Amino acid sequence: MNFRPLSLKQVAQCTLSGDSTDFALSNFLDEFYRQPRLEMLLEEPPVTGEHVIDCYLAATADELGTNFFGQVPRWANLPHRHLQEPHFGFSTPLGRAYALIATPPAFRERNLFIGEDALKRA
Repeated sequence: MNFRPLSLKQVAQCTLSGDSTDFALSNFLDEFYRQPRLEMLLEEPPVTGEHVIDCYLAATADELGTNFFGQVPRWANLPHRHLQEPHFGFSTPLGRAYALIATPPAFRERNLFIGEDALKRA
């Protein structure tokens, strides 16, 4: 990846091109926090084929949209942007217990249990 994604749509496009989703999302978050703009969240990302990633991008749009602009992009609430079964970012029982408590609401409602630092940057 030779650029910093300026939208969640571009994060998904990087993923589809074979780039690391984690790296693309981290770079996006750096840009977003530097200068938050609603339009960075509004355009629906293409489906990547990885359901957890697709739901994670929706949860990111929901959490950032709610916290910064008081609105959630419509696409983030589409049914295919929610997991049917819970997904945990931790494999240990203690990690899972922590995730159940600490996960931000936008992730929790999509059955993504990842802890409180999912969208934090240093």
